[in-house]
Amino acid sequence: QWLVARRWFNASPQWIWGSLAGMVIPFFISDLLSSIRVDIRQFLGGEYLTLYLLAACGGFLAGLWQQRVLRPYTTRAKWWLLISTAGWPFSGLFFAIIALPGHPDSTLGMIRNMATFPLTGLVLGLVTGGSLQWLLKPPVASKSKQTV
Repeated sequence: QWLVARRWFNASPQWIWGSLAGMVIPFFISDLLSSIRVDIRQFLGGEYLTLYLLAACGGFLAGLWQQRVLRPYTTRAKWWLLISTAGWPFSGLFFAIIALPGHPDSTLGMIRNMATFPLTGLVLGLVTGGSLQWLLKPPVASKSKQTV
């Protein structure tokens, strides 16, 4: 996202704050609830579904914030909320498939889990960055409008 955002418009710190809010707020609330012995996994249908839903919440929060940044640059900014909300859980699904559930019991498992974080970010960047390029490209005029 950052590479695309820097190329198409001078991505402001507001863009980064949106991403940071999306990454931190849902998982912080989840951890806070866990600290008072409220296990949201049992309410949300298990560990993987919880990860997926928390990632969707993060994508929604980031998209809501970043959509405001996009408005001056594209008439399609409204689509960013949907793209971000869908893109984040997609990368969360990638994380859930690759990372070992729970705490790994070997050094290799630990390394695998740690390596999954940047790979998850790469997946998120590819999905949302590609979509961001589409949003920022000017719409192509239809042939009927060109011949008039």
